[in-house]
Amino acid sequence: MADNEKQAIFDRLGQQITDVCENYFIVQDADLLQIRLHELHIRYREEQPAITWAYHLLRCGAHKMKDINNYGISLHAGYEHLTLTELFSRIDNTVLQLAENLYQHQTALSD
Repeated sequence: MADNEKQAIFDRLGQQITDVCENYFIVQDADLLQIRLHELHIRYREEQPAITWAYHLLRCGAHKMKDINNYGISLHAGYEHLTLTELFSRIDNTVLQLAENLYQHQTALSD
């Protein structure tokens, strides 16, 4: 796979993550989030929006986190009742479904 094809995949995935995460939360303090990511040694793509960084934080640490506000992130109204593990599970399942739908669509076009 060529580098430009890999970049296109990363870009699409980043946009899907952004679109889904925006439904659940907002990054209030990107600098604080970045500091926390470095402290926790969590990898993320710095060129992508901060909301995708939050996705990676949840992916790696939702089960350990107590208060998402301590990471510069605020949940939208209506999602405060979810544990952070449940929140990540909802987000990740949606992202995976979108990726699968895109793959099926592209496969159908190439047939």
